[in-house]
Amino acid sequence: MKFVYFSLTGNTKKIAEKLNLFPIEEIKKNLIIDDKYILIASSVGFGQIQPEVKSFLESNSEKMIGVIGSGNRNWGQSYCKAAKTISKDYDVKYFASIELAGTNNQIEECKKNILEFLDNGN
Repeated sequence: MKFVYFSLTGNTKKIAEKLNLFPIEEIKKNLIIDDKYILIASSVGFGQIQPEVKSFLESNSEKMIGVIGSGNRNWGQSYCKAAKTISKDYDVKYFASIELAGTNNQIEECKKNILEFLDNGN
């Protein structure tokens, strides 16, 4: 199990580091993931999925078990929209919406959600 992320600002990497549950891997061109993973995703524009993430998912979606959204509440309805779209489109668990790099409470709640999900045999 690992966290996989793509980040323009560094926030999704910081979230993975703060969660401190699994190894982390940055999405790069032609990356293939052989283990189950949780994607940490942010949006671009008005809630669109980043092109690098779309490309990654084309060949790596089968190992994804869930997604965490990172965003800024200033974007209103577009807040964490890309991660929510990924969760719906790929039928995987949505663990949490985390603002920017996350507050301690957001990180702890997300960690709790992940561990409960895994404890239930997922």
